[in-house]
Amino acid sequence: MLLDTIANAQGLLTYVADQAVAPTDWATTFQLPRFDSGVGTLTQVKLTFSGEAWQMVRAENKSNVGSNYTLDSSTDLTIAKSGGAQIFDLPFVLHQTGSLLAFDGTTDYAGASGVTFTQDLTSSAVYFDPSLANYVGTGMLGFDVAGTTLAVLTTSANSQKGHSGSALASLTIEYTYTPIPEPATYASIFGLSVLGYVTIRRRSIAQLD
Repeated sequence: MLLDTIANAQGLLTYVADQAVAPTDWATTFQLPRFDSGVGTLTQVKLTFSGEAWQMVRAENKSNVGSNYTLDSSTDLTIAKSGGAQIFDLPFVLHQTGSLLAFDGTTDYAGASGVTFTQDLTSSAVYFDPSLANYVGTGMLGFDVAGTTLAVLTTSANSQKGHSGSALASLTIEYTYTPIPEPATYASIFGLSVLGYVTIRRRSIAQLD
């Protein structure tokens, strides 16, 4: 897992955790910082989950007669708060049907007797978590992330099959908050208040005279 802190504007903190591309199936835990209430008051939590899935499914009809095939494959990228409910599911689905001629003598998963399917898709989703209090404090927040693939290719005759897949994922958390004024700002506000009070006081004294 790679954790980055993005340059932030006043009132916005952004953190990113990444899972580099890896063969499915994999599982990991993202650790992201909680919001420090010492910098202000948290007003919004935005989670953005992004992922990419790649897979290749192939088959070669090894029989001397033609064969029909059906392919159903899915890759799921999921994320849940550690010990809690799932908050994201990015599904990548592939469905194909067709027919293959009798074995042509070459196992190349191509030509008349073979077939190869590849899929490379990206997706993302956004969630605004209303449970702000769960993000405030010290230490880190845990998110359980998984990339899983299930591929089923059936044929009506003897065939040789293969499948490979990989996936990557990232989670971005954005804390929007109202900053606590700097001490200089407090001094400025206090100074203006005192000046206003003195001015009003002088006017009141002048009216009495």
